[in-house]
Amino acid sequence: MAKETSLRKLIDSTVGPAPWYWSTFPPFDVGGRQLRWRFLGTKGKCAHLVVLEEKGGGSQPLLALNTYARPFPANSGYLGIWYPMESQNVLEIVIFELAGLRSIKGFSDQLPDFKNSSVPLLHSSPMSEHLRIPDRLPAGPHKGPKARHAYQLKELLLLARGPTVFEDDLSAAVSIYDWRPATGDVEVLPQEWFTAKDYDLGYQWITRVTRHPESSHIIGGGIRIGDFELADSGKNLLRWLS
Repeated sequence: MAKETSLRKLIDSTVGPAPWYWSTFPPFDVGGRQLRWRFLGTKGKCAHLVVLEEKGGGSQPLLALNTYARPFPANSGYLGIWYPMESQNVLEIVIFELAGLRSIKGFSDQLPDFKNSSVPLLHSSPMSEHLRIPDRLPAGPHKGPKARHAYQLKELLLLARGPTVFEDDLSAAVSIYDWRPATGDVEVLPQEWFTAKDYDLGYQWITRVTRHPESSHIIGGGIRIGDFELADSGKNLLRWLS
């Protein structure tokens, strides 16, 4: 029971997509500035957006995140954000230098269009890197982009659509991408247990995954599904965490 409790705590602290998991987003401190995330509520023209701003307020947001965007710490002094762009069949990864973040120009004026769009990110700052990994890759190893400003990360686990998602009820609807920023290597792990036959896709979905440092197993959770642990292969369900 103690082991399962520790696994669940690790899952609970893992970053998930905006806006549902905004409280898991990492804070950043740079040059005496404390940067914190804030959820803008469920009503009004800002509803369901998440912004990065200086602690204490008084200034315009530095970044605004729409649905499905996920931030992550990159190299020291850098912030990464990844999100799916299903219309283009890619996962996009953008990296900013924290010291170079600027307030969003005309934030209030841009809000209505941004909120109602499929654009995941609003900013007025220069990007240090903009990378793409194709969605729906087949299982196995692939060569993806290297990240100059995230090479210190051993891996970043991304969630993509399965190789043949929606083509039949028995195919993996989701893949985990084990991306190694330093080398660009991507290992695609279709979730063979998560199919349209067994789950109501769209109503039930995997939202976040991480790796347990002791077992090296991937663990995760989702919306309207329980927390889980995967087998050694990273493709099959080992057990549910009760």
